[in-house]
Amino acid sequence: MSENVKITVNGELVDFAPVTITYEEVVALAGLTGTPSVAYCSKRDGDTRRSGTMYMGCPPVLVADAMVFNAIHTGAA
Repeated sequence: MSENVKITVNGELVDFAPVTITYEEVVALAGLTGTPSVAYCSKRDGDTRRSGTMYMGCPPVLVADAMVFNAIHTGAA
């Protein structure tokens, strides 16, 4: 059984148990619909800080404690 980690989605702290998270899960946790832009970053682990963007159909992202996800509709972009 996976241990819960704490992630932040659009400024709200969320307990999350799975090892990976999909674009669709981030959008749902953010309370959004449609296809918003999603960006993520992790806290620095030594010299490494993971960051990137997610989109519909992209591979799931490995979740680490204290990761931050931001989902927002960007209008016509």
